[in-house]
Amino acid sequence: MFRVSYLHPARLLQLVLAIAGIVAVVSLSHVATAENKPATTQPAPDPAGAAAFHLSTPIVKEVAPGWTFVFAETQADPANMMAGIGAAFGPFMAHLEASGTTPFGPVLFTYRQNQPDDTHDDPITLRCGMVSMAGVPDGFDDFETEAVAPLRCVSFYFTGPYTQLPAAWEQAFGRVHADGHTPGPESREVYLYYEAADSPNNVVEIQIGIE
Repeated sequence: MFRVSYLHPARLLQLVLAIAGIVAVVSLSHVATAENKPATTQPAPDPAGAAAFHLSTPIVKEVAPGWTFVFAETQADPANMMAGIGAAFGPFMAHLEASGTTPFGPVLFTYRQNQPDDTHDDPITLRCGMVSMAGVPDGFDDFETEAVAPLRCVSFYFTGPYTQLPAAWEQAFGRVHADGHTPGPESREVYLYYEAADSPNNVVEIQIGIE
């Protein structure tokens, strides 16, 4: 059975460092279980010899609003996402660890275009933090907060090592376009289960917002 992994700060940092160049977002829609996890596809072709991954068949769904997002925000260069992640998530992680706060919910990064006609070279708004089901925890008043917004999206489940996430995103976007959807300005990523950066058992939900 899958489960959301609320990781120790040191392991959260390891997770973030493992996904260089990837926008990581956590789902607010549901916790995946063996009952609601879509069937996965066959492993993707891997001519370079890296570990394969599985990507589920897509489903269109509405992510319901609710929960509280506690975050730091920055304008990130798509060509150097790790710099943006460090600028936003670094202080958040440092505060979490220094305060001895137990991780209070899933890690959430949101990736959003600033203008409808932005290109892949334009800065994006990156928000990094955690989602709480019980309001803002003590000691986090200096961070920004808001209710998580609803999102109509195409959802995929990725299973595999994090090095394969870029290939999974490319495959997912290709399927979204092939199915006739128009991607919206925001996409998210869900870390449902984590073992190690190179584990074939990591489970991530990719949510691509659509119009």
